Amino acid sequence: MGGLSHWGSVELIENLFASGNCEVVGADVNEIVPGTEGSLTEFSAALIATKIVACPIANSGSKIGE
Repeated sequence: MGGLSHWGSVELIENLFASGNCEVVGADVNEIVPGTEGSLTEFSAALIATKIVACPIANSGSKIGE
């Protein structure tokens, strides 16, 4: 099996957005192959996609509704 681990991906995403030195204009979660033994892969992909959306909001310093 290749690619990043779930926690490696989360750490990379958090560090990327926390640095403030870049502007992310797009993201793509791809090549997810559904498993026959459960939905752990799909769940991990959903968590990573959520992290990609949530990190810029969390690091912006603004509050919801402002």
